[in-house]
Amino acid sequence: MLNPSDTATTTAITNAIDAGIHLVTFDSDAPNTDGIAAYIGTNNVGFGNALGTALLQLAPEGGKFGIISADNQLNLQERVRGIQQRLRGLESNWVEIENGSPSNSDGSTASTTELSLKHMREFAETNGDIKAIISCCGWPMRDEEGWKQFIADYGHIHLITGDATIQQLNLLRMGYGDALVGQLPYEMGALSIETLKNLTEDIRTKKRIIPTPLINHNKIPFKLPELILDRNLIGLLAIAGYSLFAIIVLLSVGFALWVIINRENRIVMASQPLFLLPLCFGTLLLGSAIIPWTLIHSEIYHNDKGQDNEDHFGVCMSIPWLGSIGFTLIFSMLFSKTWRVNQIFRKAKKLKRIVVKEKDVILPFVTLMIVNVAVLMTWTFVAPLNYVRNFVPGTDDYNRVLATYGVCAAKTGSSVPFIAILVTVNILALLLATVQAYQARSIETEFSEATYILRALLIMLNALFIGGPVFIMSRADTKVFYIVGLILVSVTCIVTLLFVFYPKIRMKKKADAKKKNGETKKFRNQEVVQHTSYDAASPTNKINARRKDESNENNEGEKEQPSSEDNVSLISNGEESKEEIMMSFAEIMHEENNCHVVDVRVVDR
Repeated sequence: MLNPSDTATTTAITNAIDAGIHLVTFDSDAPNTDGIAAYIGTNNVGFGNALGTALLQLAPEGGKFGIISADNQLNLQERVRGIQQRLRGLESNWVEIENGSPSNSDGSTASTTELSLKHMREFAETNGDIKAIISCCGWPMRDEEGWKQFIADYGHIHLITGDATIQQLNLLRMGYGDALVGQLPYEMGALSIETLKNLTEDIRTKKRIIPTPLINHNKIPFKLPELILDRNLIGLLAIAGYSLFAIIVLLSVGFALWVIINRENRIVMASQPLFLLPLCFGTLLLGSAIIPWTLIHSEIYHNDKGQDNEDHFGVCMSIPWLGSIGFTLIFSMLFSKTWRVNQIFRKAKKLKRIVVKEKDVILPFVTLMIVNVAVLMTWTFVAPLNYVRNFVPGTDDYNRVLATYGVCAAKTGSSVPFIAILVTVNILALLLATVQAYQARSIETEFSEATYILRALLIMLNALFIGGPVFIMSRADTKVFYIVGLILVSVTCIVTLLFVFYPKIRMKKKADAKKKNGETKKFRNQEVVQHTSYDAASPTNKINARRKDESNENNEGEKEQPSSEDNVSLISNGEESKEEIMMSFAEIMHEENNCHVVDVRVVDR
């Protein structure tokens, strides 16, 4: 073990290299020296990782630990760094004590043993909740009686020790200690001689560093206790999944039937069944993704032998298909509806006539659907998802895996590019739909439908941006992963349906109640003003004709002068609400067949 401050050894190495002598190092490399042919020995950072891993295997629940080391030896410094890297990772619950760790137990052979045991007792006495001590070397085990006495006094502390001498192995066999991580010194010596021989014969080594393996020794009895493997299945949470799916089905089917039954009603016609029905179908598809999502995380999908690494029925791949197609249907419909309203009212502000046909607004839906289907088809053929199980970090005292978790992953290739494209496209659709709904928020048409759509979209955006990161980070925690995915799907479906349909149902009930009470829907104190229209068959001419008939009845004998330029603007005295005005006009327009062009201005005095 070369001390970096050992100038005598460094000088000797330099002199040997200058004299043309072949030189290799083993066990510990020589820093700040050039010309050494090779280093044969352990990767000491890896050695530290192995010590940390041994502790995780013994006690994955975590706690506080201390490190016994020496701060002036390069190889031990690297081991300390490896231990800290392993136990500070995201998958570890171990925390290093703040006082005295790592210790500086360097000294002569006798004093090093004494110092290391002394530091171990200091760790135990000053940190009452310490649960583990890791020694980078076998120093404390050289004093057998002192080592045994420490275990007798602090038997609750896990002891992980570097090296694996005969003395250490005997103590481990007797139960004094928990794990050893040993090197192969014989192999180091043999490789050193072989390397020097090759150098003298001008056979150069391909690698500057020649690593030697490590060997772990843990306490393993002849008959192991029964292992209860935690497979991290969702258990009774599946009931919540099926219940939410049932709610989504009832709402989707129920609202779709309501649209079909009331398709001739002026409120439903104003909201266009062509958009409402696909919206219901989209929520039904997206909600259906809950079924395979629940199956793969519940007992139904698995057998008693644990042979659940194959997805013979394409259950995993059905999740992105149902989710993407359903999501696309929902938000392309919301986008199209709000975009259509915005187009009409932009032209109306300029007193221009515009015809926005249904085929014009179906383009966003077709575009999004083509992109989604193309990506999904490619994904299915190139890198289809299969159900696989991964190990949860940490094993028991006998190096057995304690827990696993299941995920859908591609067996060949990578699914990341396909997921990235689908997420980008569909989030863009969601953002565009939100922008369109925000622009239409102040338009008092279709019974304030854009306002409700905007509220639904904002709720779903918040759920996505808050729940999305949690969803990604909780992949190894099956129950959290399942619950977050369930919430995201349920919120998207239920919120959309309620915000779109509840206002319409409430408005229809009010209208039916007024009709039952015999109340009429007409404006008070309305005036008829002239506006140009050259379309004799336009709805506005028909409305004017009706107004003229009423005027003729009230003014008998007075003749109306024919005019080829007739249109109507409804001017209110301000006593009516805008909602009443739009409802009254919708009632008039309901009597006209195939009426898609609106050329009416409503002005408040």
